[in-house]
Amino acid sequence: THTPTIPEAVAAYAWPPPRNRTRVRRVPTRVPANWNPSLSPDANRVVFVSDRSGAPRAYVQQVGGADQHQLETGGEPVIEVSWSPNGEWIACVLAPGGSPRHEVWLIRPDGRDLHLAAGAHHGCAFFCGWALQSGRVMVTQAGGAAVGNCALLIDPDSGAREELGSAEMLLLRDVSPDERSTIVRLGPRSARWLELRTPNGSPREILGGPAEGSRDMGVFSPDGQIIYMRSDVGRNLAALVGVSLTDGVHHVVSERGDAELENFAISADRRVMVLLWNLFGGRSEVTLYEPAHARRRSLPAPP
Repeated sequence: THTPTIPEAVAAYAWPPPRNRTRVRRVPTRVPANWNPSLSPDANRVVFVSDRSGAPRAYVQQVGGADQHQLETGGEPVIEVSWSPNGEWIACVLAPGGSPRHEVWLIRPDGRDLHLAAGAHHGCAFFCGWALQSGRVMVTQAGGAAVGNCALLIDPDSGAREELGSAEMLLLRDVSPDERSTIVRLGPRSARWLELRTPNGSPREILGGPAEGSRDMGVFSPDGQIIYMRSDVGRNLAALVGVSLTDGVHHVVSERGDAELENFAISADRRVMVLLWNLFGGRSEVTLYEPAHARRRSLPAPP
């Protein structure tokens, strides 16, 4: 069967209608959606989620080519995929029965060695990224710790787990480049804060203070000496803020008067950050920031 392209689907709804209003046009009943792409480290392949088979599944495709195959992860919906920094594994987040009780599964790019990393009988699991140095999976597991949620580093090959701490409403945000320190998120929605946890010290709130607001996302700089976070503490609009771990001094890295920072991500090598801005009027814009050189660059609007 022919799967219509987006232009074909748009053409079927062409406007204005033809003069002969009794004419009937065939409207495509199935236009697949593709989302959540993740590039391989060499940028030659991409893994993504698509509902072209009727349900969300994971697919691997050659960039710019037609070579494509579905990863056999079972019958449960796939909601998120991520390629490991070393290229050896793909993390697939499954939602059994479409429920919010997620599971993190690992599979080779060629479809071998599918196995459960976290979730299922251990409780709900949240995929939090990859640790670049060791290639381990960062996971937060709810229901498996004696107290609240548990932050974990899981080896994809052996399944060995390293517990990084637990607490109520905890979510692992990042591990330092040397994998000795962690950033975790705590607190309820709209009043969240970030905490730094080190092996030789007590947990420390990052950029604490009496001002109202939320600090809910944070990552380490390439040298591990600065934490970059999204914060609206004492502000009307959320911005990207940097906090030095040496002296605790913070500064605004990137802000806008016409938009708030909706989301941001850092590349696996921590050289580039992608900032997503939510503008007044419902539009979005993307900018790039290079922490090592403090360089900013705007990307052109999508077509």
